[in-house]
Amino acid sequence: MDEMRKKLFVSPQTILKFLISDDDKTDTLIMCKSAEVDLVTDGYSIYEALGSIKQYDKFQLNKLTKLLEVVEILPRKREQQVLTHERVEELRREALSKGGVQE
Repeated sequence: MDEMRKKLFVSPQTILKFLISDDDKTDTLIMCKSAEVDLVTDGYSIYEALGSIKQYDKFQLNKLTKLLEVVEILPRKREQQVLTHERVEELRREALSKGGVQE
């Protein structure tokens, strides 16, 4: 029956939001593993999220551990690029906006 489960891609914005904020919707999505949905991401999305954490953020290492436990990490399908300051600001703006989880 595993083939019937829906896969939900977890974006770098959602990963960043999960790691540095206390957003109930995002925390529930990742901390309470769903029986109907498999969460997936790729290594580049994790790279972008981790690279966007600022020194003053309330980064929670235990949340990173939980993310790696719950989310399946797929092989990279896109060309990895250097993470620029502009991309970091874009990710942070989207992750920390008041609009909930971004998928």
